[in-house]
Order: sequence, then C-alpha cells, then structure tokens
Amino acid sequence: MAKRTTNFGTIRNLPSGRYQARFTINGQRFPAPDTFGSRAAAVDWLDVERARVLTGSWAPLPNNATPPEAVTLADYARQWLDGRELSLRTRAHYERWSGNRFDCDLSPIHEGQTSQRL
Repeated sequence: MAKRTTNFGTIRNLPSGRYQARFTINGQRFPAPDTFGSRAAAVDWLDVERARVLTGSWAPLPNNATPPEAVTLADYARQWLDGRELSLRTRAHYERWSGNRFDCDLSPIHEGQTSQRL
C-alpha cells in the first residue's frame, strides 16, 4: 500500500488495486466519498476539491451533504435475494435461514461521527 503525497492531499494504493484519496484542513482529514479505479482519477478529485477550497465553495461533508438513508441488513438481504436467479428450494432455504437474524443498521458512518473511546 504505497502512499503518495500530492500538493494538496494524499493518495494511497489499496490492496484491491483501487486508490483512496484524502486531504487535510486544520488538522481534520476529509476522505473522498469513494475509491478510484486509477491514480489519475484520484488526483483529479483532489484537484477539484482544492479548487473548491480556494474559491470558498467547499464545506465539510456534514454541512455539505444530506445524511444517507439507513439500510438494514434485512433490507440488503432481501435485495440480494431478489437480484439472484435461485432455485425455489435454495431461495426458500436462504429466506428461512435469514429470518430475523438481520436486524442491524448498515448506514454509513462518516469520519468524525465516531469516538475512539470504547
């Protein structure tokens, strides 16, 4: 996982082969909302964010975006099953197995919404 610093932020190569970009303002890190398929795409994202910071049109994510909808694991499991071509028996088995086991929240957690205290 090589990490390289650009003029504005850092880009690191993940084990998956994708790239993660982030920049720091006043000691607070702001990662890209997603990973990138190429280093050039990550550099482009950093360039756009740098331009937004310099022009004053940038704001931290909590003030800049609406919070994502909460997704439960049960909802995800249902969507996953609906998107698969399974035999009737396999589908019934998966539905019976999942039952009420998947009742946790899968909504994204953004940096800064968690504490280091356990």
